Amino acid sequence: RLKKGGIEQIASKSIIDDSGHIAETFNSEEEKIKSIIIESADYQIKFDLDILIQEIFYHGILKNKITSDAFQKYFEEKSWLGKELTRVIKQGEIENYNWLELILPSFESYLGIMQNLIQTGEVPNFILSIDSMTLKIEGIIRDICHRIGIKTINISKSKTGQKIIREKDVNILLHEPKLVEFLSKDDLFFLKYLLIEKAGKNLRNKIAHTLLIHKENYHIGLVHLVILAILKLGKEEYTTKLE
Repeated sequence: RLKKGGIEQIASKSIIDDSGHIAETFNSEEEKIKSIIIESADYQIKFDLDILIQEIFYHGILKNKITSDAFQKYFEEKSWLGKELTRVIKQGEIENYNWLELILPSFESYLGIMQNLIQTGEVPNFILSIDSMTLKIEGIIRDICHRIGIKTINISKSKTGQKIIREKDVNILLHEPKLVEFLSKDDLFFLKYLLIEKAGKNLRNKIAHTLLIHKENYHIGLVHLVILAILKLGKEEYTTKLE
């Protein structure tokens, strides 16, 4: 609990977006505690984990340990994201798909940029990799929801009485009780921090609404967090649960 008389007890806290608008406010004690936890995580990632993760990827690529073939082999052998999957679509038709096929081109683009950075020191540009992989993460989360029995659509009616079906976005899906139970507490916190928390990176929403309008926003620390999110969602613990 917050200490009585502390500044958090006196004043509400607001998150100001890049346009200068109030994006979110934290009024209750629970909300203020949440903001403090997210802010602490943000500081730790920016000033500690970003550097560690960058060094791991940098030296892994430099020593030819992190390659496209190694990435592909890991997912094909260890992760549900590298398996051939099926789902039922309209009128009972069966559709085959494979998440690795959708992720791999973006990862290969990232690798090429990193290799160029290592060789020339040229300032990297991860716009395509980050945009593509972030949106694939939402699809992966939606697929997990399908597989554990969460309805991923909302059904309503138009003014004329016609049925309207809309897909739930990741802002809703990450609060679904079954998904909260399925994911580890740490992974759920990280995914919310990265994708939807306004006090965090809020990356999914910023990309979906084109709010990242400077190439500097697409930095090396961010692309590694996105890759880390994919690795988390595809790890063996969840693969076993989904089999």
